[in-house]
Amino acid sequence: MKIGVLAIGTRGDIQPLLAFALGLQKRLGSESQVYFITNNIYKDFVNEIQSQYFTNNNNLSIIFRGMSGNPKEVMNHPNVQKALRVGDGLKVMQLCRQPGEEMMSKCMKESVDHCKDLNVIIGPSMTLSILWTLSEKFNIPMIYLGLVPEAPTKEFPFCVISPKSLNSEQDNLNTYLQVYTGGFAAQSSGYNEWRRELNLENMNCKFGWLGLKEHFNCPTIYAFSQHVFVKKRPVDWRSSIELSGFLELKLESEQLDKEIIDFLECNKNDALNDNEEIQQQPIFLGFGSMPNPEPFQLLEITERILTFYSKRRVVLAFGWTKDLSDLNIDVKDDYDSSEESDDELIMIDKEKRKEIILNLKKFKEEKRLLIINEPPYRLLFPKCSCIVHHCGAGTIGACLKSGKPQIPVPVFMDQPFWGRKMFELGVASEPIPFKDITSEKIISAISYVLDDDHSKKEKAKEIGELIRKEGDGVDRAVELFLKKMEENFIVKAEYNCLDEINWYNNDN
Repeated sequence: MKIGVLAIGTRGDIQPLLAFALGLQKRLGSESQVYFITNNIYKDFVNEIQSQYFTNNNNLSIIFRGMSGNPKEVMNHPNVQKALRVGDGLKVMQLCRQPGEEMMSKCMKESVDHCKDLNVIIGPSMTLSILWTLSEKFNIPMIYLGLVPEAPTKEFPFCVISPKSLNSEQDNLNTYLQVYTGGFAAQSSGYNEWRRELNLENMNCKFGWLGLKEHFNCPTIYAFSQHVFVKKRPVDWRSSIELSGFLELKLESEQLDKEIIDFLECNKNDALNDNEEIQQQPIFLGFGSMPNPEPFQLLEITERILTFYSKRRVVLAFGWTKDLSDLNIDVKDDYDSSEESDDELIMIDKEKRKEIILNLKKFKEEKRLLIINEPPYRLLFPKCSCIVHHCGAGTIGACLKSGKPQIPVPVFMDQPFWGRKMFELGVASEPIPFKDITSEKIISAISYVLDDDHSKKEKAKEIGELIRKEGDGVDRAVELFLKKMEENFIVKAEYNCLDEINWYNNDN
């Protein structure tokens, strides 16, 4: 059997699907073949990871099939950089539309040759239009593996519309219809052009693939835990929706880099103050695949934290932000890494920048600061005191499992939703929108979760234990996939022409 796992997007979108693909191949053995179909920029990453994953199963491997379109370039597109500073969900989608559509157009066309020989296809929301179309074109069963909750419910609005519940349950529910119809209307021209190239009729159903997925009860697995919700899973989701838990990429041989281990172990036996354990565990600060338009801002915030807390320590991870880890920076008066210098950025005069750099170098020498790129969160987070992060779905899972309190700094899309959910769950400070970030707000939030409100630490520990007791999310997702394969869900041409559908709570 040939199984295709499709994934498009940032590292946070790719890694959970890669974990699933590897786990599925391991479960099925050599009698079946899993194909991992994603952007070409991840080829080396995928091959490196699987070489470590299958160390005891040399006869097993997933096969990489690459598509063009570079998500990292999309994130650095001027429109997206502007969106990073705006923060408004609808405005963000408007600004990201052009670069996103350009990438998706390439992926749609190239996915045809990659998928036409497969027996089953599965993927998340970014790939849903591809899954839906190729299932119809080649008569391939499909399964949906979602990373964010976009099935309709009255309990909260669509995750990119508002992080908070609206005025009424009906208002919450209406946001799903708004996204289903509005999203399809915005993409329908390019999408239907692709369909015509495949000799398929236009999709005329105004609800698009998201609404049709609900109407026809498409097999659906959500890759997050029920414990992200205060009241567990929404009561009005269709009953066939399954939750696997978070998809964590685990490698038996994986360990923290020596520089991280040395930093964590530094002065372990020296009491820094009365609360030695917390002081020894560093604060983590990082934004993953969200490139900060002003990289110096991260350095400034880090310097302020370490200056304010004379006995705390920080791990700063640059991720997809321009790497300034060597601290050899030209601190010219008009320093600005972005192409557009007229936006509201953190502007610090030359002398102040020099002072910040000198202080950071001193903190590094004192072993109070470590600057790195992209560490394995599942190994590092449990060794931190708290986690300042961008609220990507994968990062949320790693934070929760670590049992450590959080400072959410959501940027856009679904991130404000996850940040709000962490606050409502009692494991985090109130979210600080990325566009409003200041050193003072970050310091205040750190004090709140570590010193002022011990309930955050206690609740984070409690939720972490519950999630760890759920077992391995990848194993659970693989079992659910094998179960849902029996449904043999294949898209039919007539599905796409319906004028009205039952897009809410359809268990029929």
